[in-house]
Amino acid sequence: MHPPFDFEPRSFTDVYDPSGGTGLDLWNWIWRDDNLVRMETASDLRRVAVEPLQRFLLQDFPPALIREHRVKQMIGAMARQVLEHRGYEWVKKGYKVPTGTVFTTGSKYQRK
Repeated sequence: MHPPFDFEPRSFTDVYDPSGGTGLDLWNWIWRDDNLVRMETASDLRRVAVEPLQRFLLQDFPPALIREHRVKQMIGAMARQVLEHRGYEWVKKGYKVPTGTVFTTGSKYQRK
């Protein structure tokens, strides 16, 4: 799926360039149908939304980049914007990710 709107980088302008680069690639990547299903399924199961994305992020992007703290935070912000657009609401941040190969904590969402 093509993103229906642009990412609002807010405090992530240091890692997101709307004219191109990894940030824009991540924004387009997170909107892929398979990733939307992964985040929604995790949310419906009361899991951290970004948890199922970890393995695929490491396959599709340089692992060193994905493990950068600011990039991980930006991915979380992207997930929030996507899920809110798709009818979910933010519940709380700071949940432990038991399968944390990339993320150690993250936010949970629920359907409105």
